[in-house]
Amino acid sequence: MFDISRRDLLAALALSPLMKIAPLQAASPDNRRIVALEWLPVELLMALGLVPLGVADVHNYNIWVSEPRLPATTLDLGLRTEPNLELMTQLEPSLILHSNGYGPSLDKLTRIAPTMGFDLNSGDGKPLTTARQSLLALALDWGCRRWRKRTCRLSIGNWPPRVSASSRGHIARCC
Repeated sequence: MFDISRRDLLAALALSPLMKIAPLQAASPDNRRIVALEWLPVELLMALGLVPLGVADVHNYNIWVSEPRLPATTLDLGLRTEPNLELMTQLEPSLILHSNGYGPSLDKLTRIAPTMGFDLNSGDGKPLTTARQSLLALALDWGCRRWRKRTCRLSIGNWPPRVSASSRGHIARCC
């Protein structure tokens, strides 16, 4: 059954009251080991100040997406629709960011690492709202509450005058 000595069992029982003092939390993924399979998650990640370990289709990203620039150390994971799963497995990522409904199946990706998917469009005709929700979801997932508030304040402050004051106030309350 269990291969545990009496001494180990008694030590565990003696230390068990300490578990109430320090509640257990899931370990945060290592922010240096994130890979992104689509460009939307790359932009969201970089907006939070985090740099991905690997990105799919780096060459075309640099052609089509001029900002934010990827560091030269970012690894190319292959095509966005068919990334190199063997390379991803060797990299041992802490998190795989992807766009929902695009690229490899979730079944294949979750065998490698935990995943987080984002929608390019929610279908409600409000892509800015979808992008904002995606950014906030990623920030919350990472426990980046200070980034969440800072990003929201920056985005509200940079909006054009045609965005009504009531809309700004509503978004500020959500942040």
